[in-house]
Amino acid sequence: MTAVLLILVSGLGLAQARREAGAIDPQAIQHEQGFCYTVAVQTPDRPDSMAGQASSLRLLEDGRELGPAHSMHQAIRDTGGGAYSHWSGAPDGPQQLFFSASDNSDPRANERKYEWAVVYDAAGKAVPPTTAVPLTSPCRLAATPDRPATRDRHTCLLADFDAPDSNDAAFARVERREVGVGSQPDAPGRFGGGVSVTGVEGCVMYPGLDNYDPRRGTAEFWAQSRSEGGIWADGKEHWLLVLYPERAGTSARYGMSPYFVALRKTSDNLLELRIISTSAPAYSAAVSLRSGRSWTVSVPAEGLAAEAWHHLLVSWDLTGAGRLWLLADGEGATADLSLPANRPAPNPGGLILLGGFWGLPGDGVETSDCNLDDFRVQACTAEPRLEGAAGEPPPALEEARLMAEEDLARAMLDQLLRLQFHGGLSAGYHWPTYTPSGWSLVGRGVDMWFAHSAEAGQALLRGWLLWGDDRYLDGAIEAADMFCRTQMENGSWAYHYTYSRGEFQRWGDHAYIAQAMQSNQIRFLCLMSKRLGYERYEQAIRRAGDWMASIQFPSGAWGWEAYPLGQTGPYGHPALNDAVTPQAMHDLFVIWCATGDEKYRAPILRGADWVIEAQADAPTYGWADQYNEQNEFIWMRNFEPPAVSMQAISSATWGLCLAYDLSGDAKYLEPLRKALQWLDSVPEDQRGWLWYDPATNVPVVAYHNEMLPVTDPKAIAEMIPRLDAHYGTKYPWQADRIREELRRRENGPIYVDWRGVRAQRDFAQTPIPAEFGAVFQADTAKGAREQLAAWAEGKPLGGILGGSASYGRTFEVGNAISYCERLLTDAENARVALGDLPAASLPRYWRGGSNNWVYMEPGRNYYGDGGDPGP
Repeated sequence: MTAVLLILVSGLGLAQARREAGAIDPQAIQHEQGFCYTVAVQTPDRPDSMAGQASSLRLLEDGRELGPAHSMHQAIRDTGGGAYSHWSGAPDGPQQLFFSASDNSDPRANERKYEWAVVYDAAGKAVPPTTAVPLTSPCRLAATPDRPATRDRHTCLLADFDAPDSNDAAFARVERREVGVGSQPDAPGRFGGGVSVTGVEGCVMYPGLDNYDPRRGTAEFWAQSRSEGGIWADGKEHWLLVLYPERAGTSARYGMSPYFVALRKTSDNLLELRIISTSAPAYSAAVSLRSGRSWTVSVPAEGLAAEAWHHLLVSWDLTGAGRLWLLADGEGATADLSLPANRPAPNPGGLILLGGFWGLPGDGVETSDCNLDDFRVQACTAEPRLEGAAGEPPPALEEARLMAEEDLARAMLDQLLRLQFHGGLSAGYHWPTYTPSGWSLVGRGVDMWFAHSAEAGQALLRGWLLWGDDRYLDGAIEAADMFCRTQMENGSWAYHYTYSRGEFQRWGDHAYIAQAMQSNQIRFLCLMSKRLGYERYEQAIRRAGDWMASIQFPSGAWGWEAYPLGQTGPYGHPALNDAVTPQAMHDLFVIWCATGDEKYRAPILRGADWVIEAQADAPTYGWADQYNEQNEFIWMRNFEPPAVSMQAISSATWGLCLAYDLSGDAKYLEPLRKALQWLDSVPEDQRGWLWYDPATNVPVVAYHNEMLPVTDPKAIAEMIPRLDAHYGTKYPWQADRIREELRRRENGPIYVDWRGVRAQRDFAQTPIPAEFGAVFQADTAKGAREQLAAWAEGKPLGGILGGSASYGRTFEVGNAISYCERLLTDAENARVALGDLPAASLPRYWRGGSNNWVYMEPGRNYYGDGGDPGP
């Protein structure tokens, strides 16, 4: 079959007897709505009106003809791109031109010349303006399918129609059950069974949300005419496929607009693929799609054999400049769409309609009148399948493992959506009921002591970034909005909220910064602010940053106490316990990265300066859990003594390394060298305890504000057993860790790349796809895959199944999110290696868990140049 090329012809190239034209004064143009502008015109041509289309007016921008003409006004507002309408409320009324610039810029200020023109032929008849048919070229599949379609990593939906009593899909990303009416599932198929749709209404219908990608994709199926003589040359219209978007009847929302993908056999006996950008009321959808603004590619249908099975394929790419493909039995046409750069994105998918459409009496809607088989929808274009397709063959990765891991990750993300309660997650859940459980038994509500709500939101956002599933983006937005609603006026969050009577109720007005009770939501909101640009998220992180800076002690430290400070208990003083001060420093670092506001960077270095000042003198050179305002060691709780603490040394190391990597100032590393000198001097048999007496240099324990050496009989008989039962007396020895941190920085500030620790000066050494592929092939996510696979079978392993006498059997949601993220990382690596994702779309920094904020700007070195590392 030979493809017919439909060419957009410039009006200036027509054979014409005469041409009337008029310039449009930019000062007379008025902004109407969206991309639409209006201007009053007086032309010799009749305008369109409620009585029908009458205008032959052309609109030119710098001599280039715009279009399509006769566009619906809402489509001009929503999508623009040169669409226009010559309009009047009545056939003889005043004329208005509703129009848009080719690139949706403001025609009053873009310094382009606009003019209208009417072209007449030799008989003096006005010649209608050209239609919105892009320039096309022929294309051919390298191989026409000759066997049933199979699922691959791009497949969104696959239906083989082999069941005689059901049209349910064999696979779907979200919902595989078929919901249409008017089809017969017991029809013959190209490969086994099929489905037929006949008459004037009815179709095979699947839910479309995330079962097709409105940005780019391919849909293909087999069709056999059922009518005598065939449908391909019967001079009638037949609807074959419609991808129907959400919010189809509304104007642009959220920077998005409805785009329909429609394949029909026209009354001119053409197979016509149209991308229609218009809002279309459901009751008149077919009429709207026939006349709405569209980009169209057609191939002849009348040559198709009447009784044969024919393979039909449509493909679209609405990213970049845009492109369409339409092929019948492996041959067809493709067209570059030249889409404007700043157009709205397509709405999410709503419905997938195969074999028919609907309409009102008199609309002339006809179904396909065909047997149909082997329907597959993919989230990729057909371009790699064409003859002469460029590019290297993809690497040989385990695609079956990739699909299995993505299925498991999706299953867990879907479970997180089901668990979300007004955007939040509980501290824990029972198994297998998924009813709220966990710490403090908050019930319906959210517990900021745990990272579940923020980390679930981050995982959902990563799912959206990877696959484009709008359900996951909506879940992430619900989580972020929950954090905005629960944020206190001062910018902080309480740590428990119950939900009752339609609102979240906090348990108190105090806020802790210990144990990341502010950090998780801050980092998540920073990520959402940068990725979505929503003002409410930036306002929330600025409030949090302002609050965090305001509660810093004059010395530069932060305290463990709940804010506002009460100073009545053992807390409320400068602290390193639970990494309070370095945690606040890191929160401000992330806020600074998100806002670029230097007022959030300055407190970070003041905090590090306090850490230097708080370091003990000889012989220990360590740090305590808590200090008074004179930087003297003091008690916290009655079992946390004024002693050198291994936990505090770990916290100080984190804070000092952050300050060095941010500033490049070597003074922040010198305290660590002193601490290492002391740690290496401690006898082997005295290492590994949590606390050390700063005066005697021996390990100690404490209870009821009494501190004793660990060798004391009372310590052995009473204190150590009591502490080990609820808190602990041992802590990892910090010498090797400090030694490694110093070694890493021998050549200056570092950053933690996903490939390992690297010098900031080497940030320009970008990874190549083969490196991503090597990580995937190493199968480091095997354990996570096994955990989620067992859970999906209803037999969770110990990582996901927990329990206690007070909580019962529990679904460990935090671990489940972590396993899910490992599979998301594996999928990202594989898809970069396979060419499905650009390497630049993934952060250079290590990603996962509390570090997912690095997805804010994937290619950015957040430390900058780290300052001058010196000699």
